[in-house]
Amino acid sequence: MTAAAHHERLMTILRGPHFSEKSTLAAEMHNQIVFKVRTDATKREIREAVELLFEVKVDDCLLYTSDA
Repeated sequence: MTAAAHHERLMTILRGPHFSEKSTLAAEMHNQIVFKVRTDATKREIREAVELLFEVKVDDCLLYTSDA
Protein backbone atom coordinates (compact mmCIF):
# COMPACT_ATOMS: atom_id res chain seq x y z
CA MET A 1 0.00 0.00 0.00
CA THR A 2 1.40 3.40 -0.92
CA ALA A 3 1.86 6.12 1.68
CA ALA A 4 -0.95 8.18 0.13
CA ALA A 5 -3.36 5.22 0.17
CA HIS A 6 -2.43 4.41 3.78
CA HIS A 7 -3.00 8.06 4.79
CA GLU A 8 -6.38 8.06 3.03
CA ARG A 9 -7.40 4.84 4.82
CA LEU A 10 -6.42 6.32 8.19
CA MET A 11 -8.68 9.29 7.48
CA THR A 12 -11.67 6.90 7.14
CA ILE A 13 -11.01 4.72 10.22
CA LEU A 14 -12.84 6.90 12.76
CA ARG A 15 -16.59 7.08 12.13
CA GLY A 16 -17.33 9.51 14.94
CA PRO A 17 -17.52 9.88 18.70
CA HIS A 18 -19.68 7.56 20.78
CA PHE A 19 -21.75 9.31 23.44
CA SER A 20 -23.20 7.34 26.32
CA GLU A 21 -23.22 7.48 30.08
CA LYS A 22 -20.35 4.99 30.22
CA SER A 23 -18.22 6.87 27.65
CA THR A 24 -18.82 10.18 29.44
CA LEU A 25 -17.68 8.61 32.71
CA ALA A 26 -14.56 7.23 31.01
CA ALA A 27 -13.76 10.69 29.64
CA GLU A 28 -14.19 12.40 33.00
CA MET A 29 -12.46 9.85 35.23
CA HIS A 30 -9.80 8.28 33.01
CA ASN A 31 -9.12 10.87 30.28
CA GLN A 32 -10.35 8.41 27.62
CA ILE A 33 -12.30 9.10 24.44
CA VAL A 34 -14.66 6.56 22.83
CA PHE A 35 -15.03 6.39 19.04
CA LYS A 36 -17.09 4.38 16.60
CA VAL A 37 -14.63 2.89 14.10
CA ARG A 38 -14.65 0.77 10.96
CA THR A 39 -15.26 -2.91 11.68
CA ASP A 40 -12.19 -3.94 9.66
CA ALA A 41 -9.82 -1.54 11.46
CA THR A 42 -6.95 -2.90 13.54
CA LYS A 43 -5.71 -1.51 16.86
CA ARG A 44 -2.62 -0.18 15.12
CA GLU A 45 -4.69 1.65 12.48
CA ILE A 46 -6.99 3.15 15.13
CA ARG A 47 -3.97 4.37 17.11
CA GLU A 48 -2.37 5.90 14.01
CA ALA A 49 -5.65 7.55 12.95
CA VAL A 50 -6.20 9.19 16.34
CA GLU A 51 -2.59 10.37 16.49
CA LEU A 52 -2.82 11.77 12.96
CA LEU A 53 -6.16 13.55 13.33
CA PHE A 54 -5.76 14.93 16.85
CA GLU A 55 -1.96 15.32 17.04
CA VAL A 56 -1.73 13.44 20.35
CA LYS A 57 0.16 10.41 21.60
CA VAL A 58 -2.07 7.40 22.28
CA ASP A 59 -1.02 5.41 25.36
CA ASP A 60 -3.37 2.46 24.90
CA CYS A 61 -6.12 1.33 22.56
CA LEU A 62 -8.95 -0.82 23.91
CA LEU A 63 -11.52 -2.36 21.59
CA TYR A 64 -15.08 -3.39 22.28
CA THR A 65 -17.06 -5.14 19.56
CA SER A 66 -20.82 -4.89 19.63
CA ASP A 67 -23.34 -6.70 17.44
CA ALA A 68 -25.82 -3.87 17.80
